Amino acid sequence: MEDLPTQLNSSVAVIGAGMAGLSCAAHLVRLGIPVTLYDAAEKAGGRTRSVEVHNTIVDNGQHIMLGAYHHTLDLLRLCEVDMQSTWHRQALQWRIANFCFKPQRSLPFPLHLIIGLLSAQGMPWACRWQVLRLLSRLPTWSYQDDVSVQDWLMQQKQSPWLIEHVWQPLCLATMNTPIARASAKRFIAVLRDAVLGQPSDSDVLLAKQDLDQSLIQPILRFIQQGQAHIHMRHRLTQLQREGEGYRLNFSHGVQTYAKQVVLALHPAQLKHFAEVFATPKTWPSQLEFQPITTLYLQYADHIRLPTAMLGLVDGPAQWVFDRGQFANQAGLMAAVISAHHAETTQQTLLQQVQAQLAQAFPALREPPLWMKAISEKRASLSCDVGQYFDLSHIPQGLYLAGDYCHAEYPATIEAAVQSGLDCALQIEAAGISR
Repeated sequence: MEDLPTQLNSSVAVIGAGMAGLSCAAHLVRLGIPVTLYDAAEKAGGRTRSVEVHNTIVDNGQHIMLGAYHHTLDLLRLCEVDMQSTWHRQALQWRIANFCFKPQRSLPFPLHLIIGLLSAQGMPWACRWQVLRLLSRLPTWSYQDDVSVQDWLMQQKQSPWLIEHVWQPLCLATMNTPIARASAKRFIAVLRDAVLGQPSDSDVLLAKQDLDQSLIQPILRFIQQGQAHIHMRHRLTQLQREGEGYRLNFSHGVQTYAKQVVLALHPAQLKHFAEVFATPKTWPSQLEFQPITTLYLQYADHIRLPTAMLGLVDGPAQWVFDRGQFANQAGLMAAVISAHHAETTQQTLLQQVQAQLAQAFPALREPPLWMKAISEKRASLSCDVGQYFDLSHIPQGLYLAGDYCHAEYPATIEAAVQSGLDCALQIEAAGISR
């Protein structure tokens, strides 16, 4: 990364090197538009980062991608990522307790779902028809007034068994928001993309390496090879309109002028620059965030679960991942707790999850060699009913990028990548010189 001079003029300044900022910068490079990327941290990645625990590299959370994340997969291909060696891709296997559902990927839509449901293990027969009836209505579904996922499922006459074993875990996994408050409109958008597209759209992708190596570094290399500038450890402290562009003040007394500015920041940071926005009052006055805690438990190397990804019941964790099956970390389990009570201590969660895993899997009854909990208290903006950012009054030359900006998707990697792409295309349409 480069040292920043005291004064620098730039066509486009992207503030924030998380997934949205990286996506925007990479697509600007692809379009031949000069760009400079800034971030306050030492390393790029934002909330998608890797850490070392007990001499083991893990991510700050067990992230997954779906085959339906077309913009993210396109970005990785643009950056020449070898998907076969870097990402483990498997057909969706929905396994929770005694319930197991596998879409028949070799069949065309909708037969892959119908045959998969008819052959599902542990699902009451009445529930199969309820799911099929709901899915058949998705292509033409339209909500003028949003409702909660819970209310929507009740309207669709989904049984308590289906809500517990299918819809609630899926809602938490994709939206990180409890079904009682999660937006049905956004949940339906996820279902449409993952279920009603090509059978491969429901595939699950898990990184074989840490996300820094499999996701962040390839994008950074592409940006640098495109002659873009990247400056880390520079925190934006002030943003002012000046002429046809913006004056940006950073830490260390650095000043920059840019014609176009993309703020790819965590939404909680936008309040520091509220004076530059035309009508900040049109946004939600109180932003609420949902936490995610990932608990890593290292068992003996020979310990192995039935499959790489399993759902859980009767405890705080909703999912457990056997990292030995895709990341070459034998015996390492990653248990994920979405949208939990943040005041619960990590030590309590570790004890509860260890007991939960021992109850669900006899092989995990022996004590782990070590355990570590990693919590992101503001992992995502709560995907509540009717909560959307109004982006229609952003001043000319200023853009917002982030997973919270997507009009339909919840806070996912795909939403962040697409928002960055959208900003790049808007900048191109504005006629910025190449």
